[in-house]
Formats: sequence, structure tokens, C-alpha cells
Amino acid sequence: MKNTLFLLPILMLLMWIQQSAIAQATNTWKNVAIGAGGFVSSIITSKTEANLVYARTDVGGAYRWDPVKNVWIPLTDWVSDSETGYLGVEALAIDPQDSKKVYMLVGIDYFNGGKTAILRSSDYGNTFSVTEVTAQFKAHGNGMGRQNGEKLVVDPNLSTLLFCGTRRNGLFKSTNSGATWSKVSALNVASTPNDNGISFVLIDPASGTKGSASKTIFAGVSRTGTNLYVSKDGGATFNAISGGPTDFMPQRAVLAADGNLFITYANGAGPHGHWSAPEPMDDGAIWKYNTKTGTWTNVTPSGYARAFAGICVDPNNSNRLVASTINTYLPHNNAWGDRIFLSTNGGTSWTDLFAGGMTLDANGCPWIANQAIHWAGSIEFDPFNTAKVWVTSGNGVFKTENVNASKTTWKFMQNGLEETVPLDMVSIPGGPLVSAIGDYDGFVHTDITKYYSRHTPNTGTTTGIAFASKNTSVMLRVGNDMYYSTNQGGSWTKCDKNGLSGVKGSVAISADGKVFLACPENSSTTYRSTDNGNSWTACSGINITGAFPVADAENPKKFYAFNESSGTMLVSTDGGVSFSTSGNAGSGGSRVIRSAPGKEGHLWVPLWNGLVRSTNSGQTFTKVNNVTYCGAVGLGKEAPGKSYPTIYIWGTINNVIGVYRSVDEGATWVRVNDNEHEFGGPGNAKMVLGDMNVYGRVYMSTAGRGIVYTETGTPDCAGVIGGSAYLDNCSTCVGGTTEKQPCVADCNGDFGGTAFKDNCDVCVGGKTGKTACVKDCNGVFGGTALIDNCNICVGGNTGKFACVKDCHGEYGGKAYLDNCQTCVGGSTGMTACSKDCNGDWGGTASLDVCNVCSGGKTGKVPVVNQRECTITSIDNIQSGEMVSVYPNPFNTDFTIASEGQFYYTIINFTGNTVAFGAAEGLLVLGADLSAGMYLVKVEKAGKTTIRKVVKY
Repeated sequence: MKNTLFLLPILMLLMWIQQSAIAQATNTWKNVAIGAGGFVSSIITSKTEANLVYARTDVGGAYRWDPVKNVWIPLTDWVSDSETGYLGVEALAIDPQDSKKVYMLVGIDYFNGGKTAILRSSDYGNTFSVTEVTAQFKAHGNGMGRQNGEKLVVDPNLSTLLFCGTRRNGLFKSTNSGATWSKVSALNVASTPNDNGISFVLIDPASGTKGSASKTIFAGVSRTGTNLYVSKDGGATFNAISGGPTDFMPQRAVLAADGNLFITYANGAGPHGHWSAPEPMDDGAIWKYNTKTGTWTNVTPSGYARAFAGICVDPNNSNRLVASTINTYLPHNNAWGDRIFLSTNGGTSWTDLFAGGMTLDANGCPWIANQAIHWAGSIEFDPFNTAKVWVTSGNGVFKTENVNASKTTWKFMQNGLEETVPLDMVSIPGGPLVSAIGDYDGFVHTDITKYYSRHTPNTGTTTGIAFASKNTSVMLRVGNDMYYSTNQGGSWTKCDKNGLSGVKGSVAISADGKVFLACPENSSTTYRSTDNGNSWTACSGINITGAFPVADAENPKKFYAFNESSGTMLVSTDGGVSFSTSGNAGSGGSRVIRSAPGKEGHLWVPLWNGLVRSTNSGQTFTKVNNVTYCGAVGLGKEAPGKSYPTIYIWGTINNVIGVYRSVDEGATWVRVNDNEHEFGGPGNAKMVLGDMNVYGRVYMSTAGRGIVYTETGTPDCAGVIGGSAYLDNCSTCVGGTTEKQPCVADCNGDFGGTAFKDNCDVCVGGKTGKTACVKDCNGVFGGTALIDNCNICVGGNTGKFACVKDCHGEYGGKAYLDNCQTCVGGSTGMTACSKDCNGDWGGTASLDVCNVCSGGKTGKVPVVNQRECTITSIDNIQSGEMVSVYPNPFNTDFTIASEGQFYYTIINFTGNTVAFGAAEGLLVLGADLSAGMYLVKVEKAGKTTIRKVVKY
């Protein structure tokens, strides 16, 4: 004991010395912008705190919505590669009495031996306590039925009490806020044929009082037959509920305030048809169970025999519901997907919100534009504004702001949520980052902060991608099909693949771009093509199943392939025609090896027991000191002042796992991540990759969090790593080792500017766009007085106004507009107009020879012969019955109109009769009359009418 106590301080000192040899860089980790891209299993909203929304995913962890920044906040980036499965979140529960508390059931069957835990947080998921429950039960966040739920629930009346339904081990409960768990033996349910077990657990809040355990607990089981159970005594006993559907499996359930339990059903666990079990997932229903009367009612939307999944009730209106199908492919927009329904009468009738079309708002993410909402496993009202609805999908999360609209709009809510599975990626010198992504092809990123369209043509999952290191325009990608590019992925041409058996797998391109190699998935044959992938022949000397061929970055004749099982390094020196054993790197590791740019024969190999390198094409290997585990290795742009590429690893140094960087070929290392940013390790692709254009930028693949990256260790502007030199406001490198002082601002605030204060105390010159002030015509600096067009100093402090133009266009002129709106006076030479005899300004009326005002606007014809004056005073003499004479004046003829028979006489201005006669009704006269004035006398039944007419 004494020896132990004596040695302990020494051992601790040695450990501190060893740990301090590894530097820790300050860094910020982000995602390459892709935009969601994976199955969001469920959306969970708080019923007590507005805008508190969580999303759980099958392989990408959990997120919390930030309503201020409109972005998802990842909550599980802290998991390391010994906890990769924690990125599969099978269930999530919010404490109804304390919304800061959130719980998650996490684990994926095929990662970390199915390691499973309950994560507990009291600060909205910012930090977690972990209770590992693997020995009691296992989760499978990426298993069938992962959208069911929720399997995990907090008693709404007693915050310390939780229940958790499992896949294979029945129901468990915790009485200490999830710290420990015990089995609830009363519910005699273990595994189900589809391995989904209990699909949901739901507690009736009305069955208890605050501070005491609730009594009523419902549990759905993912099987046909008896599949719904209830406990009325807080879980002490459970009984099956009869009368419900037995040919479908319960998916999700919601309890309305009026006591009606709504359950969605499908003929499978979902979200798709089962690979082995007879569960096609193409039929289902929605049922309502009245918990007070025990009555069941089928409330399935009429005419829709489809699988149903999502269901939610308006907390303010028990009759208002939203529901969603799942694994249903009906047309909407340019794609095929699920349908969303709204009911306002408790499910008696439904409105298909997509039947009349819908609008998909891509929210700035191009690749989603022609996609559909599918695998809609979960749907939720915003409890505080039920016009808003969230829905999950196989490609992310969507939200509508107005579910009541005649045509709803669903916005892609991808910001901050990244859930793709990278399978390969390359950073091209002088070019973009190009990725291969599971399910979504991959992307060409010229700017890693922006969203882009997928590779076109699409092939679904792209598994391998490569470029020619000495001819970087040439690329090759493979999935179910194979394509090559001659413009760094700007466009792709399909390869015929004649002679190549198999799909997917890995590819490589010789340094000069003339030779393609490919090893299909699960194939032990590696193939070679020299005609852009149109025809292929098998390479000899290589039979590694699922080989990952790598081209030498300098020598176009050399290729390599690492057999991680035996440790053998194979090399080809004839352009991939044949391979032979070069040396042995050691067994147990990743087949993703790296060839150093600019260094022929330089290889880096990640091993489970360390990192090794070769400088002679794999003939011999040297172990890199300090690295005791290496899961992935990658190369990037060299550091300033260095000639060798920067080395990056995911590995362990001094018992600390993380992402490390070396700028001196592995002699020293700097950790560039921290314990809060491990992302579950490099995931399926097992890749870390340095950017070939930006020193200090490193990418890492993940198991479902997309491509993450950081930019750390950037040298200062003087090229000194960690230096303090900086670019001042004049873009000059100052401070640090430069011995230069920063520039200062001029009066305009421009650093290094030439602006100055003039005599008016105004900043002028430089970038101001202003000139120094001068005296005005009144002798005042900066004054505003000026010489006007009349050559008089006006304005400013002169008290004078500038002269203006008169209507004749003369400054200071005296011309003006008269009553006829004519410019007169001044220099016009014109006088003002006057009134005519009719009182019209500028009119043309005048007194004729009879001294009558005529012409102009009078409507009278001037008399020019004084002899006519004897009758012109007779305008209208009428006696007796009305007679019409028209038109008047006339040009050709006129008409006399009178009912019945009448006699007429026409007398000229001399008093002579020029026409007479009898007529009846209408009579047309005047064609033979000369121009002048006439009297028309009409006699009828002893009555006489006289009219004056004028012919012109």
C-alpha cells in the first residue's frame, strides 16, 4: 500500500508530461451543407412550452429546433466511435411538468454490439447523463418500426416515473428519472416476429393527480392479433383490449382530451415492407377507441386502403385531427409520396390535403425541389398554433404554416439538420469537394457552405468516387451505374461496363486519367478499363473481396490495394494489368489507404494498432510513433513553409481518441476536435480527408451526420502557425513578426485614406467624393449663394431669390399668359386678347350688318346683306300646332315633319315666295335653294307656324 501511494504521484506526473506533448487546437466543427437527407423517425413537440420541438433520426442523432435562428441544433455530436449506435434514437420523451428535461432511448443493433442507453438531460439536451441498459434490453434506432411511438414516456403526473417499451424484452420502468430500470412483468409481451416489440406506451394524464403516479397506461404491440393492452393500476396489471383491429399492427397513438384514443395501423412495422417477414406495409387504417365506453370506431379516410402512421389531435379541439399515410406512393407535384389528412369532426370525414395539389418550398435546397414527402411516419400540430403542422419524411422534416389553406405549402426545414451517410469523398487540387452519398448520389461542392443539386444522372446510392491526380478534370463514380466526367463532376457520361460483373463498390483512376479500376461490391475481382469504362477486363494477381484500389498520385503506372485481413500490400506497376505482393503493413485495419501527392511510392495505412507508412511503394513500412489506434487516415494541403502534405487521422494518441493533424509527417500531432465533437467516429466510409486547397481544413465521414469539417491551425498572414500577425484595415499584414504598425483611419473612417477637414470643417477628399469648400459669390466659405441667370448674387445669406424665366423663356422677362393662355407682353411683341361681342376671351363673334352678334360661339350666321335684316329678327314665329323643321342650318336639304296634311310656303330674304304646296307627314325640300336665309310657313287646320332656316 505504501509503495502504491509513493508511486502514484510519479505515475500521474509521467502521464501529465505525456499528455502535454499533444497540443489541443481551438476549433469549430460544422457540416458541409447538404440538407437533411435521411429518415427523420419522429417529431416531438412540448405541450407546455411554446416552440420547443425535437426531431429524432434513425442514424443521425437527435436535434432541437431553435425558433430564433430557424435552425436545428444537434444534440448528440458528443458520441464517440465506441458509441456510434447512440446516433440511432429510437424514442424521445419530454417531461410534461418540466420541459427542460428530455430523455432518449438510443442504440443501433449493428454498431458497438448493440450498445443501448437511456440519455437523460435537464437542460434541453445541451448535456446528458448516460444510463447504459444493454444488459437489460437493446434498442435498434435504425430497425423496422423505428417511426412507431413513442416507446418512451414520462408520467405526466409524476416526473420521476418513466416507462420504456422494448423490442425484445417487454416493458421497463424507472422510478428515479431514468437512472435505473426494472422490468414490468405484468405486461407479458417480449419479442414480436418483426423484432419491433412494443410500438408505443401512452399514459392518460386524467388518471392521476400531480405528485402521484397515473393509473391508466396503454401499450401497443407490433403484431397482428392481440396488440393493445391497458393497465388501470399504474402497471401492476395489464389486460388486453378487445374489439380493435387484429389484422393490422399499431403504429402511433394519441389520446384526446375527451377520452378518445386514436391509433394508426398498418400491415407491418414500417417504414417500408419488411425484408424477411410477411409485412408488405401497403394497407392499414385509423381507429378510434372510446376509453370511457370501450367502443371502437373505424375512422379511416374513405377510399384509402393504405398504411397509416402519423396521428395528432388538436389540444384545443378533440375533434380536429391530422394524420399521414406511410410507404404510400401517390402523385403530388413532380414526385410520388404519402398523403396528409385533416379532420374537423373526430375522424368522421377527412380532407386529403394533397388531392388538389400542394406546394413544396425547397427553402434554398435545390436537390429537394423534385422530391416528395414520403415515409411520413410522424405528424404533429404546433400545440400553440394549430394552423402549423410538422411532418417527418424519409428525406427530412417539412412544415406548413397554414394547414387550413385550400392549397397547403410545405417548407423543407433542413437548416442545421444533416443526416446523410457519406461513403466516399475527394478534394481536388484547384477544384471542388466531391462526395459519394448513400441514397442521394453525392454532390459537387465548390462552396461547402451552400446547398447544391445531386449528381446527375441519379443512381441512388453512390459508393465510390475518384479523380486523376495529374489530370484532375477526369473523374469516375460508381453506384448501381457507373459514370465518368471530364470536367470535375460538372457533367457525367454513363459507362457501358461491358465485361464488368457487379455494381457499386470502389473505383480508382491512374494519375494521368487513362486507366480506370473498379472492384464491385462483394466481388473478389478487380477490373480494368482503358476506354472510359465502356469495356473491362479482370486484373490478375488480386482477389481481395471488396478491394479499395488506390492510384499512385505521381506514377500513372502504379496502383495499390491493401488486404487488411492478411496485411498484404499489393502493387501494380503496369497500369493495373497485374498485381503482386509488395510487402506487409500488418493486419487488422482499414482498406482505405492513402497515396501522398507529389511523392511517388509514399503510402499511409491505418491499422487498429497504429499508423504505418511506406516510402517505397509498400515494400517496407515504418510505424508512426505515438499513434496506438488509427481508424482512418487522410492527406491535405501542406502547411505554409512545408513541402509534405498534412496528415490527418481519426485515432488514439496518449489514450485520447479524436481527429489529429500532423504537419511534419507524423513526428508531432495536434488534436483538432474535442470531446463534444466526435460524431460517432468516421462511420461507414472510415474517412478523414484534408482539403487539398485550404490548409487546416479537414473533413470526416460519419455514420449518419453527413460530412463534418473544421478549419483550425491556420497560419497568420505572415505564414507563422499560431502567430499573431494580422491583416489590418488596409489589408496589410502587421503585428506579430512583421514589425509593422496598423494603418489609421482618416476623417472619413477609411483606414489609410487621404480625406481631410477643409475650411468648413467638412471631411473632404479621399473616398468621400467631396471637394474642399470655397467662398460663394457673397464671400462666405461654404456658403450657398450663387450668381443666377440674371447675373445677380442670390441665395445663401444674401436675402435675395434667383430670377426666373417668364413665359417667353427670358430670365427676368415681363411676358405673361393672358386670359387666352397666350404669352404676351415683354419681348413677345404681342398684346393681350380681349372679349368678343359674345363675352368670349379671344372669341371671333362680331356684330353683323343687322347689328346682331353672330359667328364665333353664338351659333348664329352673320347677315351680310342688309336687305335680310327685315326677317333676321324673326327667329321662331309659331302659332298653333307644333311643326318640326330640321336640320337647321342645312347644307343640302331639310325636312318638314307634321302629322296629317299641311300646306307650306317658303319665302326668301326679299319677301318673295320661292316654293309652296301641300304635303302629308314628312316633306324634304331645299335641294334647289341657293345659300341664304328663308322663312318656312306651315298651315294646318287653320293654324300657322313660321320657322327661319338657313342654307349654307
